Amino acid sequence: MIEFLEKFEGIVGALLGVVVTLVVTHILKNVGRVKLFLVAQKVGISKETRTSYGEVKYIDTEKTEADLCEIDITLEIYNGTDVGKIFRDIKVCFYNKNNELKFSITPDDKTTEEQGRFWNKYDEALNINVPAKQICLLVLRKAIRFEKESEVLKLSESICIEMKNHNGKTYRLQIKQL
Repeated sequence: MIEFLEKFEGIVGALLGVVVTLVVTHILKNVGRVKLFLVAQKVGISKETRTSYGEVKYIDTEKTEADLCEIDITLEIYNGTDVGKIFRDIKVCFYNKNNELKFSITPDDKTTEEQGRFWNKYDEALNINVPAKQICLLVLRKAIRFEKESEVLKLSESICIEMKNHNGKTYRLQIKQL
């Protein structure tokens, strides 16, 4: 066996060198972190009221009396690896004081806004691709009417944005403490 290896020493050494180089290159490409930065956020909690003329107005109020939550978020996502990343299942989540999920909903992507005379339409933010060593800007919004789920807002202590990468790892960033 030793004689056999001595005959092919150069070939075995070259093959081992190639394999080690491939493994090290793969590891180095995936070294790095994905970071989420909250650039801007606006969370409005309000209650719908009607004037004597029947006009609808929204008045800022405490979360115990509110039935509407409007969220505007601007996020920067930095991909520090040498490989592009994709994030799916983007959600705005409401958590209680025990960090239990009470409610989640897919936000709208503000960059896809279509305007009509009396309406605005947005596409849901389903996924985002972040190229290697770059920052992507994600501008999200959502207006959530808590008619039947009014207890959700009352019991919530924090609002977070969550997304999952291709491996299913969840990235979470707190937007606001209620």
